Amino acid sequence: MHILELKRLFNEIPNSNLNITIGHKSRYKITMDNRYIDLKNNRERLQQLHSRYIRNIVSSPENNVFFTEISWEDVKFRNSSNNTWMNWNFPKSVILNHALYSIKEEEIRKKLFGDTPFTREKEQYESLYNSFNKLPKTPSVYLLIMQAFDIITFESFISIIHSNNKIFSSIGKFVEIDEISNQESFIGLGLYKDESSFKNGKFYFKYMGYGVCLEKLCFIFQYYCDDSKVKICHEKASKEGKSFYSGHIMIDVENGLCLYGDMEENYVNFDNSIKQEYVRRKITIQLEYDNI
Repeated sequence: MHILELKRLFNEIPNSNLNITIGHKSRYKITMDNRYIDLKNNRERLQQLHSRYIRNIVSSPENNVFFTEISWEDVKFRNSSNNTWMNWNFPKSVILNHALYSIKEEEIRKKLFGDTPFTREKEQYESLYNSFNKLPKTPSVYLLIMQAFDIITFESFISIIHSNNKIFSSIGKFVEIDEISNQESFIGLGLYKDESSFKNGKFYFKYMGYGVCLEKLCFIFQYYCDDSKVKICHEKASKEGKSFYSGHIMIDVENGLCLYGDMEENYVNFDNSIKQEYVRRKITIQLEYDNI
């Protein structure tokens, strides 16, 4: 690329979009490493869930709106008490239904999705419930549910980036994203009761510029969200805590899909009546094959 073309590229506000068609399939590897520390006795335990999943574009009901199916292809688990990786087969029966979109006009977004991407919370919750309700309510299933929320989070980031002009027009500056800030998601699946929830604090994106990832030109973003409120309700007890998470996401300039993303989440519960636990979660996703 000529130096003058590079200067023009970096000086212009990008016009990002989703350049994909029905039938487009992408395979990703996702790693989820959860470290739990008991704050009273300083004991630690580690759980790792490393998977591969496929995103399939199944339909396009509106211009720049794509319905997707996400399915697990390969899942491995291990913990601190057993260093041997175990293959899990039950996730292969689960399919997540979601959507990607690139809609700059706020009026059209509201017409299709409501005020925010999370206004469809009831619909998304019912879809997740139907996906996992056939599985037993066990810790292993909830770990998979946790990973499902991580996958959906990065999928939602893709849509928000392509539908938010103010992110690209403020290069190098953190911009608050109203569609995510203070939005509440319900996490009452598997082991937890329906009233369990995660309420975001103020959420910020920063467009950092262009880069290269997996030999592809990409947009690079940083994000963070502090002081999110978490409520976990069990049959016998409930606990409340706070979450602080941050990370990066790299978007393919050519087709608008995610090439790489990472997240680090720090969670602590502040209920003295139960076990106080600090949880540090590290998540990475990376594209392995595109349009397979």
